[in-house]
Amino acid sequence: MKKYSIVFVLILFVLSLACTQQDDWMDLINGNNLSGWKQLNGKAKYTVQDGKIVGET
Repeated sequence: MKKYSIVFVLILFVLSLACTQQDDWMDLINGNNLSGWKQLNGKAKYTVQDGKIVGET
């Protein structure tokens, strides 16, 4: 039983470390427009609505 509790504590420790590593995230869009983005192929129209990329075909 003691062996399982040690494993459980180690799993919780590793998961807590994984949850604190979110500082490296960066937004792909600024929430207002697609400045810095480049459409490579196709003719679909893309816009930003409510902070999300919306495509029309």
